[in-house]
Amino acid sequence: MTLFLRRRLTAALWLVLTGIAGLTVRAGSEGAVAKVGGDVLYAVAVYAVVLLIRPRTSRRAAAGAVTLICWGVEFAQLTPFPAEASQHSAPARLLLGSTFYPADLAAYLIGVLLTTAVRTALLAAQSGDEDLDHPPRVIAGVGLRTDAEIADGTQ
Repeated sequence: MTLFLRRRLTAALWLVLTGIAGLTVRAGSEGAVAKVGGDVLYAVAVYAVVLLIRPRTSRRAAAGAVTLICWGVEFAQLTPFPAEASQHSAPARLLLGSTFYPADLAAYLIGVLLTTAVRTALLAAQSGDEDLDHPPRVIAGVGLRTDAEIADGTQ
């Protein structure tokens, strides 16, 4: 199995497990736990979708994209569209929400940071390479070098 396919399958599995966890939190808890837990898991699910679409996305780019998407959806709740759509569709209610709540922005950020930390740990365990977003490159006549070695002039 290619690395590209393995990354996509991992992202798909991550998305399914996050969906199950989200529905479990929603059904099994109330109040702030359900609200914050759901928002954190929403960010995790969006992260998985980003990696499903673009498996080679760097951690920094994925974290930025997920934050922008989640915050964009939250700020869209300041308009009447999400509330209207949520009244007519359960999937729309789950995906778009209905009411702007500023604390959700922090919950999304927590989800992004936790997901990025878990992804970093998993990548490090798989590769043993500390510079995961910048793998070694082949330099003509020099061989395999990391970006740090290239910048330092290390041979």
